[in-house]
Amino acid sequence: MNQDQFFDDPLAKGSQAGKLITKLQNENKWLRATLKSITSNTLMLDPTTENLWEELIKKYKDDAVLEEYSDWKEEIDGYKFEDLKARQNQEVYKLLKSRFFRYSKTPTGAEVKRRKLVISEDDLEVGSEIPQFLAAECSKFERFYELRGEHIFILNYVKLEHYIRKHFHKLKPQDLQIIAAFDQCMDLIHDDMAKLRTSLAVHLKCYENNLIMQKKMVCLEVLSVCKQYMNNKVREKFIDDYVDMLLFDEDMREEARNKLKGQSMKKYLCEMVAALRWFDIFRHDVTPQMLAHVISKKLEGVASKTLQTYIEKFYNAREGRLYVWTKANIDQLKVAPYNPFAQII
Repeated sequence: MNQDQFFDDPLAKGSQAGKLITKLQNENKWLRATLKSITSNTLMLDPTTENLWEELIKKYKDDAVLEEYSDWKEEIDGYKFEDLKARQNQEVYKLLKSRFFRYSKTPTGAEVKRRKLVISEDDLEVGSEIPQFLAAECSKFERFYELRGEHIFILNYVKLEHYIRKHFHKLKPQDLQIIAAFDQCMDLIHDDMAKLRTSLAVHLKCYENNLIMQKKMVCLEVLSVCKQYMNNKVREKFIDDYVDMLLFDEDMREEARNKLKGQSMKKYLCEMVAALRWFDIFRHDVTPQMLAHVISKKLEGVASKTLQTYIEKFYNAREGRLYVWTKANIDQLKVAPYNPFAQII
């Protein structure tokens, strides 16, 4: 009889053998948790690394956070928004009770009184105690996040990185595990909140990334029809890399993302085409009329003649941030793909 069969046997329940197996199971769980803790404590993190927060999440991300959260949702069975808010409060309580921000500047009494974040016993599981230092920890925490849509905690990773770097020699691996787990759990809670209240979706981490990818897809769909006119010396993936770099480059991404929406999108696409034409991405026999004709098939509500006018205007002007930026980066892009980590800009 195997262990599972043993526990299914009503005669075995409550027997000495059953109690022994239960004890062994508990000891096995403790041993596994201890080994996991030892492994976690050996994780190394270089505080001088450029993308410190990303490295921290990679090293301290824990699948147990997702498992525990999934189990919690199963137990509730049909969770409501109030349940998610309660869970969120409990996670904030756990983070602040750990005193992760103990090295942050102590707030004044006035700052504590003015704080917006208040954790009460009503927010927590029965039996939870509110330590005296919690109000001060709430004030400290408010320096490191922005509350959007009244419910979504957006952590300021720049400030968190600075805090971790500055106090890295004093922080313990357990501290890093705690803040990584908190960030993971907040993402899970926020996602579920947005499912119940769709208006919150605009505040999620993934929302902006999704918008950027949508802009990228629109650009590539329009500009892909221009590839048939590319100079045969230009890499096949050049336009893809150009769009990628434009949307993610530190100097241009704000302008590009803002202009690639609404009424300005069509003009900006024409400005991109004009810049590429000026720097010999297209064959010499390719005219603004030819380019306008093919992209008009991808842009509804605008005549080919209008697009041609836009392209000619930007081509003849040879000015503006996009033109200057393209001029500075295009030679590198002609010979190599865009690599955001290669510091080519």
